[in-house]
Amino acid sequence: MHARVLESHGYITVEATDGDDAIRVHHAHEEQIDLIILDVVMPGRSGKDALYEIARTDPWVKSIFVSGYTRDDVIDKGIHSENVDFLYKPLFR
Repeated sequence: MHARVLESHGYITVEATDGDDAIRVHHAHEEQIDLIILDVVMPGRSGKDALYEIARTDPWVKSIFVSGYTRDDVIDKGIHSENVDFLYKPLFR
C-alpha cells in the first residue's frame, strides 16, 4: 500500500517482508537504495536491529523509522526521536 503511494509520486520502491529480509534486500540493491523506511516493530529483527546490521556495510545509509506505537513505546524499543527521523502511522489515509 505505502509503496504504491510512493511510486505514484515517481519513487522506485523495493519492499521487504521483515527485518531479516530488509537486510537481504538492502545488500542485493545497495547501490540503488537512497533511503530505507523501517517499521520499529517487525517480525524477526526489529527495525533498529536491521538498520544496525545494514549500517555495518553501508554506514552512510539514510533511514526513517515509522510506528503505530506511542512515543513512549517507541523510546522503550530503543528508538529516540531526537537521534533519528521518525514518523507516526498511519502515514496515508
